[in-house]
Amino acid sequence: MEDLLRSKGLYWITMGKETTPTNDDKKAKWDNRNDEARGLIGISISPDLRYHLQGIDDPKAAWDKIESVFGKLNIIRAQQLENQILTLSPSDFSCLGDYLSKFKTLRTLCEECKIKMDEERCIYLILSKLGSAYSVFVSTFYAMKEAVGKAYVQPTLESFCTSLI
Repeated sequence: MEDLLRSKGLYWITMGKETTPTNDDKKAKWDNRNDEARGLIGISISPDLRYHLQGIDDPKAAWDKIESVFGKLNIIRAQQLENQILTLSPSDFSCLGDYLSKFKTLRTLCEECKIKMDEERCIYLILSKLGSAYSVFVSTFYAMKEAVGKAYVQPTLESFCTSLI
C-alpha cells in the first residue's frame, strides 16, 4: 500500500507531512489529493475489512487506523508461514528455481513476523526436501562438510541456492 501511495505522489499527504494550502485553487487540488489518497487506502484492503475505515475521510487517520489494526505482530499468521515453509516441497513446482524463490519469499515473510530462520537451518530444510535427482549434490554437500571439519565455512543461503540451480 505504501508503494502504491508513493507511486501516485500521495505518500507525504497520507503521512500528514503536507499542510493545507491557503490559496483556494491550491486547496481544491490538495483536497482532491486527500480524497485520492484515502480512496487508495480503502481499495487496497479487502472489502470485508473496510468497515474499519467507516466514517474516516482523512488519509492520515485512515492510515493510522489500518496500522493500529494490522500493524501488530500476528502470531497466527507467523505460525501459518512457518508451517508453510516447513511443508513446502520442490515436487510442487515446475522447477527448482521456483521452489527456491518461494522458499526465500516465505523466509522473508517469517522474518517480518519475528520468526528468525537462520541460513544454516534454511539450507538443511532445503537439503531435506530434495529428491533423488539431487542425491549426489546432497551427499557431496555433507561429505564436504565432514571432510573439512572445523575449517568448514557455511555458505550463505543465496550462494547455496545458486549452486543448486
